[in-house]
Amino acid sequence: MPVLDVIEKSGLSDTAIVVTRYFGGTLLGAAGLIRSYGKAASLAVAAAGIVVKSLANRIAILVEYQLANIVRNMLDKNGVTVVGVSYGTDVEITVVSLAGDVAELRARVTELTAGSAAIEQTGYLYIDSPIA
Repeated sequence: MPVLDVIEKSGLSDTAIVVTRYFGGTLLGAAGLIRSYGKAASLAVAAAGIVVKSLANRIAILVEYQLANIVRNMLDKNGVTVVGVSYGTDVEITVVSLAGDVAELRARVTELTAGSAAIEQTGYLYIDSPIA
């Protein structure tokens, strides 16, 4: 119960905390066990930190070499997270964007490249946003 209390008071969900107590010969009693388990759980939450997981889209942007730096600069200025760049016949820039930002991103890239960029959603992933 002390561990569950820490989880509930911290407002956490989808969380597991495991406390292992090695008996060293000292009997703590019920009150001592409650304090030690609660303190261990609190220290674990503080050390691990709390994050919010947000569903995001993984998007591949395929552009010609001469447009790659222009698109990359626009992505950087707008705070879009670039997770990979691969160079082949064209440049493929893989980015992560929150669900509501996809249409805006698509419009900006299309306008910037005069419609020559290929933009494709390649999947979903969860991104972590730390809570201060």
